[in-house]
Amino acid sequence: MTERVTVIVNPASGRGRGSRLLPDIRKTFAAVGVTDVRLTERPGDEKRLAALALHDGATTIVACGGDGTWSNAANAILSAGSNCRLALLAAGTGNDFAKTVGAPAGDLAATAKLAVEGPEMLVDVGRIEDRYFLNVTGFGFDIAVLDDLKNIPFLTGDLLYLGAALRQLFKFDGMKVDITTAAVARGPRAHLMLIIANGRNFGGMFQIAPDARINDGRSTRSRFSTHRRSRASRCSRRRRAGSTCAIRSCCRSRRASSRSSSPGRPRTRPMASTIRRNRRPSRSPAFPARCA
Repeated sequence: MTERVTVIVNPASGRGRGSRLLPDIRKTFAAVGVTDVRLTERPGDEKRLAALALHDGATTIVACGGDGTWSNAANAILSAGSNCRLALLAAGTGNDFAKTVGAPAGDLAATAKLAVEGPEMLVDVGRIEDRYFLNVTGFGFDIAVLDDLKNIPFLTGDLLYLGAALRQLFKFDGMKVDITTAAVARGPRAHLMLIIANGRNFGGMFQIAPDARINDGRSTRSRFSTHRRSRASRCSRRRRAGSTCAIRSCCRSRRASSRSSSPGRPRTRPMASTIRRNRRPSRSPAFPARCA
């Protein structure tokens, strides 16, 4: 089968890195016969462009950006029930999902070749209400970190995430989360953040779920309490090093069931638990979920 490839580029990704890569992207993909390159015009525009590409018959979409760009493109594919493939081209800040997948997302020539004739792999996806996620979905602290990125103009890449995380570790007051599973109802408790991970990497250099696998039909839940910030800081360093945190009062990880992919297209089912978040956590604004 000859692939019909569309490349979607987020010029604003990575503080303009997507725009700087655009001439090389056009040249490299033209060399393998791909000339359909489309640019986003506003935040979240990848989903609209991907839907248009599917309507035009695309069988492979190459998304150039970071985790947000890849997630938006994947949402269009999944929402349409399409068998279209997704290829990853890194131009974002963290590019976390590509690290777990092992894709050569930083190599233009290799990605172009994969897009037109390379092998493929099926991966699991998660879903929160009507929003799919490839890598992680998070509540609380990580949203505060994302909001703070724009306030640190002198850092890029992994260091940008680390700098924002260290700032927010002592600013963000947390939120109350009620996690209910088939085994127990815990009731509302204060948390720094709650992460449901499909992939291992999160926030650039952090391995939030070192044992996670993207094609085993399971997800990992990591929750961080708000007490004893010094312990949370030590836990953060361990997560960055890729080891499982042993400070049980600080954070815990747990594997939760979800539906695995099957030939045809990725599919999901709800986690075997429900999560409720108070509308107004004490002394903190209400942060939405982040899906990537």
